[in-house]
Amino acid sequence: MEEGYVKMEATAYILTEGEKSILRPLPQRGPGNLPRGYHSPLGGDTLLQQAVKRIPEGCRTVVLTERCCKDAARSQIQETGIPSVELLEEPVGCSTAAAVLSAAAWEEKPGRVIALLPAGQIMDQSVFQKIFSRAAEEAAHASGIITVGMPAGKLHAEDESLHLIRKQPGGGGTLLYACEFARKTGENNEQDGEYLLHTGMLFGRAEVFLHQGMEHCPDIALPIVSAVKQGEGTLESAYRQIMEGSACRSIEDAVLKEMEEELYVLPAPRELAWNDLGSWEAVISSLDSDSRGNSWLGEQKPVLADAQNTAVCNYTGIPVQIEGFDGLLAVVTENGILIRKRKDLPH
Repeated sequence: MEEGYVKMEATAYILTEGEKSILRPLPQRGPGNLPRGYHSPLGGDTLLQQAVKRIPEGCRTVVLTERCCKDAARSQIQETGIPSVELLEEPVGCSTAAAVLSAAAWEEKPGRVIALLPAGQIMDQSVFQKIFSRAAEEAAHASGIITVGMPAGKLHAEDESLHLIRKQPGGGGTLLYACEFARKTGENNEQDGEYLLHTGMLFGRAEVFLHQGMEHCPDIALPIVSAVKQGEGTLESAYRQIMEGSACRSIEDAVLKEMEEELYVLPAPRELAWNDLGSWEAVISSLDSDSRGNSWLGEQKPVLADAQNTAVCNYTGIPVQIEGFDGLLAVVTENGILIRKRKDLPH
């Protein structure tokens, strides 16, 4: 067990996501058109496998997956060699609000802390476990939900998958879109600590999540709670009702942005090395670059002739050669090729 980690009874729910548009065309690889959590954008273990291995010893671990990805989830979990990892099946990918509230409704022990952890992220395991311990301990006594925030640094108008947390006196926070903030403040928006990046990691007691869901998005919470209480054993009818009512919303839009005094922020150190891998620019930021600003990922090194600030992510054995470009992104997969200008460079 890592030094500085205190064993805390909690259930970790890993959200594998149903969004397949992130990091296209990579999620189109393989059977089932699997979302990014089932892939390994940086090589090695898949993001789901990394998430399972990060969970501290002694915590109940549940992987929340949509039905079409269940077999892939089970296979990847078995490959980790970690026993007793459970699966909770969603009929379809609906929204993170539905996923979070489903986890809270299915939780077996009242009063038990649950952690909602997106699978599609990378971070330092030892630092994460210390944060997990502290957040779970605080959540056991908190009246609200705890979110983990990272130092924001420079933001870009293209950061559409990210949210910011504006810290409030007393430890609370309000949520806003990072891309909207970047558009309003322009290029010189390096953050000094007032704003933190919302990592998507959430901690709280199951009943707290359900209370907030009932208050802020009853059109999502009520069908789920009703299905679980009636012992249906499936969320089929609940998800059908949510989707027919056009109630599919993220947990940020449905709940967190509506909370005022009860959204608490736990700042994480930069040593967490958190990256949400929500864009190809985020993937590039984890790669080393040469003296000309070029970076690459893949078994075969690309030929970059008279090129600079160019990134190549090659998930095939196809040779890649790029000549005379500045600021180009090339992604090569078995299912398709993406070529465009990088969005993280000054225009």
